[in-house]
Amino acid sequence: MDLTKEPVNRLIITLAVPAGTAMMFNTLYNVTGTFFAGTISTSAVAGLSMSFLLYLSIVGIGLGFGSALTALIGNSLGAGREFLARIYAAKGVIFVLMFAIVMGTFGFFIAPKLLVFLGANDEFLDEALEYIRVIFLASPFFLLIKSLNGILVALGDTKTYRNWLFYGFFINIAFCFINVKILDLDVGGIAFATASVQFLGAIFLFVKVYKSGMINFSSLKIFLPDARIYAKILKQAVPACLNYLSMSLGGLVLLKFISLYGTSAVAGYGIALRIEQIVVLPTIGIAAAVLSVISRNFGAREYVRVQECYKNALRILLYYCLFACAFCVLCGSYIVRLFDANAQVVYVAQSYLLVNSFAYIGYGVINVSGSALQAVKRPSMVFVLNAIRQLVLQICLYSFVVFVLKGDITYIWRAMFFNVYLIAGCFLLWTIFVLRRAHAASRRTT
Repeated sequence: MDLTKEPVNRLIITLAVPAGTAMMFNTLYNVTGTFFAGTISTSAVAGLSMSFLLYLSIVGIGLGFGSALTALIGNSLGAGREFLARIYAAKGVIFVLMFAIVMGTFGFFIAPKLLVFLGANDEFLDEALEYIRVIFLASPFFLLIKSLNGILVALGDTKTYRNWLFYGFFINIAFCFINVKILDLDVGGIAFATASVQFLGAIFLFVKVYKSGMINFSSLKIFLPDARIYAKILKQAVPACLNYLSMSLGGLVLLKFISLYGTSAVAGYGIALRIEQIVVLPTIGIAAAVLSVISRNFGAREYVRVQECYKNALRILLYYCLFACAFCVLCGSYIVRLFDANAQVVYVAQSYLLVNSFAYIGYGVINVSGSALQAVKRPSMVFVLNAIRQLVLQICLYSFVVFVLKGDITYIWRAMFFNVYLIAGCFLLWTIFVLRRAHAASRRTT
């Protein structure tokens, strides 16, 4: 497909569907772990929920590097600089791999202190630690997959990752069943299953990237360290990584406050979060499509198409989020009971879905706007706004709710709702301003 010529609406849908489907299987992959943890005990679910946000931090860093490579490679291809695109691909993958090894080793040793700080108590600390230490050691596989997928997305290929996650979902079920039900490895078995699937996925995506010609071994010099290339990658990746980390830290802040309401509250939130992740996946697919289309058109100086892509993506987003909200309101409580029948766990999860489902449009605007800003090489404000939402406002709002109002857990969900729409409005206005300014600048130079 030609990302600079074909109708924008068609491109968004064509790219968003496989990307969203990929994320669906990715989330089902995570839900599988929660399901098997539920067959062990409620404390196992709570431990997995507590460590899951550290897991998301690892994934978030991978997504940051992946989106950076998508933007840099997409812009280079749009400008007709194919050799530079291959340099970014080769050196980027090696750089990410080295970074992941250091990060995983460091995380393995500080995991106990992180979990205790976040509120893990003796009821589920061992389960949380058993899971996350394996995940930290598997960090190179997580980051490698995201980086390789970033290269493929820059080429307009969102199907390969979807295909792998489809296979990986069923492989993960098999591994979890063997490890938990046959070998009796408990939460550690779930973690080993996840790590094994990530390893296989890294091999699968590398083969696809190699066949695309973006990475080859005809000249090993292309893999040698290059400070200038690393600096350009970091310039794009650091704000994106910090953005994803701020979201993960925001999730950890939220979990810290939720832990004040007890183990059942942590377990209920963990279940609801996974259900929500499945429902909002198409919005992630739309954001991935926006990143791919806008990065290529921005590199080709097709600024009218850049604005058209952003506006049409928001329109598609609105229609879907209305459907997603209705689904969660009507069906959420029934789905929750499939994971845990504990009355308090069900209450927490159901109350979360009833309130937060109305915020899906806000989340979607944040994701799509963030992708648009990343694609036009303006990622800094994405981090700033998300840091304000995830850290500053969350700490202030939740502290007020818990320590001043002394409200029940539903007050936390209401504070989240307000926070999301406040920052979504800021994202919308800033993105419109940046895209219009880029268009105006192009007119002045022509």
